[in-house]
Amino acid sequence: MAEYIELELTLNRPQGPDQGLMLAWLSHYGFEGFREEEGRILAYIPLQSYDDEDFQAYLEERQLLGNIASLESRTLPDRNWNEIWERGYRPVRIGSRCVIRAPFHPVQEGVEHDIIISPKMTFGTAHHETTRGMMQMMLSLDLKGKAVLDLGCGTGILAILAEKMGAASVMALDHDPWAYRNTIENVALNACSRIKVMEATLSFISHQTFDIILSNLNLNSLIGLMDQFPGRSRPGGILMLSGFFSGDLPHIDRAAVRNGLEFVADWVMNNWMVAVYGKAV
Repeated sequence: MAEYIELELTLNRPQGPDQGLMLAWLSHYGFEGFREEEGRILAYIPLQSYDDEDFQAYLEERQLLGNIASLESRTLPDRNWNEIWERGYRPVRIGSRCVIRAPFHPVQEGVEHDIIISPKMTFGTAHHETTRGMMQMMLSLDLKGKAVLDLGCGTGILAILAEKMGAASVMALDHDPWAYRNTIENVALNACSRIKVMEATLSFISHQTFDIILSNLNLNSLIGLMDQFPGRSRPGGILMLSGFFSGDLPHIDRAAVRNGLEFVADWVMNNWMVAVYGKAV
């Protein structure tokens, strides 16, 4: 059975801007879930992805240790994960049009898109800035009748929003079996009928093209995939990317321009960025 590390981190100035920055750096290291409480952060990462000495070096290199009053890690059995999420998970509202909630939350009235996400150990509950930013940018687009790809779908939240916004077809890909199974569960919870979920990588669908490609991964993965995106995008298509810091945009931009993609727009929150590119008609 899979196990997770629970990291309990207390900040010297918990009410200041350091908390948001610390969450960003924890996400960048690989932590997948968070609970924020007064004066402390609880963060979760797969056991095989965490090493105490490596993490200490990571914090020291970024001069973050001075912000930390105490730090404690412990192994958490997988069977406790849902219980932990249910204690700390809260609905998320994206503007006035969209609410993301868990199955144990009441139905949200007066919103255009009510999305149910069963919180597991997969990334993408809209509590993180990158997921929230992707959804905010999606809501500014017209997805009606479009073919959409959600690459690295996590919980399937972006694919679900795409169908609710009128996409004609949606493909949700993730190579992680946990994400694959969680996406299938969430697609069913939302009664979606136009989403195809696959446990696969982008190279597996080399014959298909899309009007809109959504990918919330990380800097290195996005740059590594950039030369494949134009071949999967239809003329006039949109590529929306997140999972990187605003200071990393030049790296993304160079790779995009090199592959014939044009910058369209961006969105930034707490140093996390969403960048949108277009393919010429």
